[in-house]
Formats: sequence, C-alpha cells, structure tokens
Amino acid sequence: MSTGSTTIPAATAVVGAEELPTGMRRPPDRWQAEAEQEQGRWWTHWAAWVLERSAQRKAPSPLGSRKHPIIEPAPGSYVCGLEPSTV
Repeated sequence: MSTGSTTIPAATAVVGAEELPTGMRRPPDRWQAEAEQEQGRWWTHWAAWVLERSAQRKAPSPLGSRKHPIIEPAPGSYVCGLEPSTV
C-alpha cells in the first residue's frame, strides 16, 4: 500500500502457500481441527484474565454538582414513565 511517498507493508506472513495475518500461527481451519475443547463457560476464564490485567478498582465519583444538581433518584421518571413528583 502506498500513501504518497510512504510505502506501508502489508501485515502478512507467508505460511506454506497461504498468507495469514501477522501473529497467526496456523490457518483457522487447522486451528479448529487441532483445538482442545474446554469445559465450563468462556467468560469466567476471560473475567479472571481481564482482572489480572486491569487497574485497581476504585469507588465512583459522587453524582451531581452545583452546576448540574441531581434532579431525582435513579433510574428517574424518564425510565420509569412516571411524573417526577411520584418517584
């Protein structure tokens, strides 16, 4: 790919007679045929993986300010379909 005077190489690697995106180790059909099936849900493993790589959690900032005061408690009359005085 060329952008003016700069040439940007394609992000591919040649594997046998097939071209794969950089970082892929084998074609998807081969990967699927060789993959081992794991028991359980994927998101429990993903949640642990993300937690290891995440910054420490902190309490959220308080809602509202002098300039933008809280009008009514969440979820609010707009969500509940009620008049503000009945919330």
